Amino acid sequence: MKKIASAFALAVAAVAVVPGTAFASHDSGTSWGDTGRCEQAGSKICLYYNSNQAGAEFVSYAGVGHGIEIPNLAGYTYPGGGAGTGQAVKNNSASAANRMSPGCTLYVYYNSNYSGASDYLSSGSHGNLYNTYNNNASINQFC
Repeated sequence: MKKIASAFALAVAAVAVVPGTAFASHDSGTSWGDTGRCEQAGSKICLYYNSNQAGAEFVSYAGVGHGIEIPNLAGYTYPGGGAGTGQAVKNNSASAANRMSPGCTLYVYYNSNYSGASDYLSSGSHGNLYNTYNNNASINQFC
């Protein structure tokens, strides 16, 4: 019985993910789905109300020569266009897309002011949030 318990504990430990170190699933392919504004290339990031880049879409554009930094997503809402329209972006995002220039990484943080567990997306990729699924409070992009 003790061997079974040890094997179970080892299996659980093998699947555990250290918070802030991974993005559960991302795709750098060309299938952007029916997302509208985030389909076109440009300097922007997108957060989605639902998984798989579905539902209402929040888009933030980078200024010329600047990255995107939002230390607190409070006060931002999803504009019209699908499930989640009118809902707060903070703690309501299930997936994201990074349409920034090559070499720019998007980080989504659990807490405000860029702290706590995080998910990341390299430029040109998109995917479901894992560590910050529906518990996202700030975003930051580094180039």
